[in-house]
Amino acid sequence: GVWHTRFATAGVTYHPHPSIDVIVQYLRGEARVATPANDSSLRAYYALLSQHRGRHRFSVRYDSFRVNDLDGGSVLTEEEGDGITAAYFLQLKLRHRIGLEYIWLDSRRPTGVVPEPSQDGWQLSYRYRY
Repeated sequence: GVWHTRFATAGVTYHPHPSIDVIVQYLRGEARVATPANDSSLRAYYALLSQHRGRHRFSVRYDSFRVNDLDGGSVLTEEEGDGITAAYFLQLKLRHRIGLEYIWLDSRRPTGVVPEPSQDGWQLSYRYRY
């Protein structure tokens, strides 16, 4: 089936100090599939606090999300949860960045649905911008 997704989003960025960023964003929408029926509504928001100094950046982010099943079909898409991410980034040169992140995730699904995802995890990343 083909997905028909509609959503609206709103966000605010605030800089209380030249080295501090505060970002908040909210998203709400629906995803509908004609065949097989697999319709869901979704809602998510996050708040991010980030401090940067020279080549270094440290960020903390809180996420909350909820997916509701709209059609009651054979595939139940219900899920809700919260997450906290702590991240450190080092800008090596103009085009190179290394990051280390850890996420604490609490994701809940109704009993009998797809198995629970892994809850926590590390991510090491390298970014090259051209």
